[in-house]
Amino acid sequence: MMTKSSRLMEPTRQSDDKRLHQRPNANAVAGQSFPLFWVIFPLLLFICGGCQTFGTTIGAVVGSGHGISISANQDFLYSGNGEAHSNNRRGLDALLKKNYFAAHQFFQSTLDLYPNNPDATYYLGLTMIYEGKRDAGFDLLMQYKDALNIRIQQEVRWWANYCRKQTAFTPEKIHTVMNNARYEGYQREREDEWDRRNSLFD
Repeated sequence: MMTKSSRLMEPTRQSDDKRLHQRPNANAVAGQSFPLFWVIFPLLLFICGGCQTFGTTIGAVVGSGHGISISANQDFLYSGNGEAHSNNRRGLDALLKKNYFAAHQFFQSTLDLYPNNPDATYYLGLTMIYEGKRDAGFDLLMQYKDALNIRIQQEVRWWANYCRKQTAFTPEKIHTVMNNARYEGYQREREDEWDRRNSLFD
């Protein structure tokens, strides 16, 4: 069942292929009007149980066992206590401190152990763009896979292709646009999940 709110969030639910060509927004391509995130996120904190933090992040556990840590500029990592999560946390910390060499090493070490890890793929792609390896970074972002969150996968790939064509975009702007798109994909994935759960009671 499609609720009124889900129709407002996604006016064209025809096919994913058609929808992928109807963008942009990603918070007005990072001109950034007040993001819907800051309206919805406090509600998620209230509804959801459990939390975790990353540096200056706000943490929340949402959906079927999937937790994320979200920073003020919408960087996020999936939760977990394993080696991949630990490497990715260190890598993201290094990236945000502009230590691109260390960030590259941490994300690459995750991918060496866990090929196609979504967080490592995403952030290594961005790190490579910061390092001046623009084409290689976008190539990696276009390989982003997230079997549990197809919406995020679609958003990351579409916006990576879009940003690649914007030759005037700085690495910082690309990072912001990609973060907005990735979080929007996450948010839509959760909305779809709530719709599916609610439909069980209709």
